[in-house]
Amino acid sequence: MPQKASPAGNKPADRVFLIDSMSHIFRAFYAPLANRAAPLANSKGQVTQAVFIFTNMLRKLLQDEQPKYIAAIFESGEKTFRHETFTDYKANRLEMPDDLASQLPYIMRLCEAYNVPTISRPGFEADDVIGTLAVQAAAEGLQAVIVSNDKDMCQLVRDPFIVCMRQNSQVIKRKEPVPPIEWCDEAWVEKKFGVPASQLVDLLGLMGDSIDNIPGAPGIGAKGAVQIIQQLGSIENALKRWEDVKHKTYRESLRNNAELIRKSRELAQIKTDVDVQLDLEELQARPPDLPMPHRRRRAWLPNESIPSLETRLSSMRYFSSCGNRSMWDSQSRIRPRPARASSKARAMSMAFAALRSLKRRAGPPS
Repeated sequence: MPQKASPAGNKPADRVFLIDSMSHIFRAFYAPLANRAAPLANSKGQVTQAVFIFTNMLRKLLQDEQPKYIAAIFESGEKTFRHETFTDYKANRLEMPDDLASQLPYIMRLCEAYNVPTISRPGFEADDVIGTLAVQAAAEGLQAVIVSNDKDMCQLVRDPFIVCMRQNSQVIKRKEPVPPIEWCDEAWVEKKFGVPASQLVDLLGLMGDSIDNIPGAPGIGAKGAVQIIQQLGSIENALKRWEDVKHKTYRESLRNNAELIRKSRELAQIKTDVDVQLDLEELQARPPDLPMPHRRRRAWLPNESIPSLETRLSSMRYFSSCGNRSMWDSQSRIRPRPARASSKARAMSMAFAALRSLKRRAGPPS
């Protein structure tokens, strides 16, 4: 996607990539289960599905987009203000499976090896941290790219400074094909949801969200919510002018559930004023901290028996050390040799090869 012009109109604005990490991790873990397939695992039974897919996502993002600034946003693991204001918020979610939780330390190590900063804030969700950083980036004249397939993120879209980047699996069977990458600007959001991005939070509050256990307006589904927002523009207008709604069930729901509907909108709205500051120096993309090809391999990860793409990853650091930063510098004449196609088993070790270099410094994850 071409970069948008800066406010001054002289040079393209730099981009800040904000990765919704847990969204990718959950999708990676549950995708094979939805298709009734066994997740990827090594010979010792350690499930590596999320590590493998997250690694592929991160590597492809760095190579294809060459971001100047990047960060991976994670959940803090603590309850947030939404749990305090609505006790049933996400109450329908099961505890994270052990097979997934056991992979998180390795994914954190992976980000460290790739020199991608990780950010979280207690009391707030990753969405709120991303929203805050995106708004701050826009205020600096930068373009914030939110790397997430979560529909809630689209409420933040604001041309040309905040866009969403959806990465769609081409393996999953769909009724209608979708491209591998979708760039979600204001036009995309309105076409997808039927309302502008500025009204999306009202739509989400009215229709509710079964995944996050946001109740919404009883009796008003997605189709009815779109009709109401298109007609009246916002939840507040709908609550004031409920008599103007033609559908009887919708009228009664708006009349009888005003407090619940307002609370649902509050839960669906992403905060943009979290106590976190956009530190561009900290978020600047750097070459990965990967082992050189001649270094002895360390068998401390659960996938140590798979040999594979270590040489390819090491070459990224080699070219970076030549002075041109290779893949990190679009003007460089030095380019890594294109990698040959590899099987899933060979590709899986990309994460573990990247992480082995951290053994001496950090030791096994706790």
